[in-house]
Formats: sequence, structure tokens, C-alpha cells
Amino acid sequence: MESSFEEFIETFIGKELPISMVEPNKTLVEIFVEVEDRPGVIEKLSSVLRRNRINILVIHGFVKDGKGYILTFADISHSNIDYENLKKAIEREVTNSKVKVWKSKVEGLVYDVLTYPPMISGEPVVILKYSTIANILDNILVRFKDAGLILLYYLGLDSGISYANWILNLLRPFGIEGLKEKFIIGLSIVRSLGLLLAIVEFVNDKNVKVIVPSSIETEIAKFVKYSKGCNFIKGFLEGYAKTMFNREINVKEVKCKKRGEKHCEFHIEVKG
Repeated sequence: MESSFEEFIETFIGKELPISMVEPNKTLVEIFVEVEDRPGVIEKLSSVLRRNRINILVIHGFVKDGKGYILTFADISHSNIDYENLKKAIEREVTNSKVKVWKSKVEGLVYDVLTYPPMISGEPVVILKYSTIANILDNILVRFKDAGLILLYYLGLDSGISYANWILNLLRPFGIEGLKEKFIIGLSIVRSLGLLLAIVEFVNDKNVKVIVPSSIETEIAKFVKYSKGCNFIKGFLEGYAKTMFNREINVKEVKCKKRGEKHCEFHIEVKG
């Protein structure tokens, strides 16, 4: 399996969130549409943009409380329609809708000014770049050395408990009884948040092997001067497993990419 880890990672592609976009020498706008939740809305919006030679760069849609919301970054460089008429054209095509069109004063730059805050499953979140987190961790570890590593572990522990409780609440309406299934589904959801990419193997009812080809900790390792093992991820898996299984847990990191190995590997022992 080890030889296929890179191929496994390459099967995924990072998702571009509609936060900001830079396209030099292009005229970019943000379009936000609010409408009753019904089929065909994106098709109608796309039709208006196509007829007016407007290219969609990023599109994001979601439904909340019976309303549909669509946020789009678009390139209007080759269109002759102005912003007010574009707004009216969308409102005519997408009936009973509210439309906002916004353009930055900086040519070639667009960023989201029409929604706040970012949300995941109804909960507000903060989005941090890997480089920002790396700078924070680097300052902590350079100043506090081993004490900083202990802090990382406990930050991971509390994060794992918090995420496990969130996932259990998320899955509760579906009546999923199997702990193994919940455990795996939960780590798949965590993957989509950018924390870690995990391959889970249940050795038996008491032992779980988690192989981590990539995680936030391994990805930022090149920016962090003082680093020994994946302390945050170890703590995260311990808190996550402890909450999921409702048992005391022992977690060991037996392999680590920071030591030059191909992947990180954690062994989880469920006690009791």
C-alpha cells in the first residue's frame, strides 16, 4: 500500500472556496442571488451569464430555511452589459429573486463582501491559511520548545473532542448504530475541513490503525523550525476516538513523515 500513497493523495483535488480571486487584466464581479429553493435556478442564472458573454470562475450554492443562495465570481471582461442591467437581467430570468452585483475598485481582483460569516453545517467558522497557522506554531515552538509541543497535544485533544461531538450530533438523525461506521464517516468529514487525510483499518474491536499520508501538521512542517512528531494530530485522534468510543484511549505514533517516513501511522488502543 505504501507505494500508492502519493497516487491516493493525487485522487483528491483542493476545493476553491469563494473567498478571493486574482485574475490580472480581467474585470471581475461578485454576484449573489437569493431565491426560493426550487430546481433549475442555477441553469437559469448560467443562461443569463452565457448570453451576456460572462464566464463563471467560481460558483457556490447552498440551501437554508427554504431559501436558495448562489454566490458567483465571474469574469465580465468580454460583456457589454453594465452591472445594473446585469442585475435586472438575472431578476427577470430567475423570478422572485433578490440579486446583488459587486465589483472591486481594483481591476483583476474580486473578493466576497456579500456574505458573512463562513458556515459549516450551520456553525460559524474561521478560515486560516496553512502559512498563517505555520507562523503561529513556529512562534510558539521556538519560544516554548517542548512545552509548546505539549500545548499542541492538548490543543489537538480538545479539538478532537469538539469535532467528535459535532459529528455525533450531525449523524444522530440517521440512526447509525455502528461505532466503526461513525468513526470512519467522521474522519472523512474532518478530511474535507483540511485537518488530515486518513486511511482507517480496524485491526479488531480494541485496536485501530490510522495511516495519515497528509495532515495540516505534515504540510506545514517545512515552515516550522522546532518540531518533533505530529503532536496536534496525535492529540486530535486521541480526543476524537475517546469521544467516539466513550472509552479511555491510548494513541501511539509509530511512523512520522517528519522523520523521513512515507506517511504517519497511529495505533489506537481502546481500553476497557
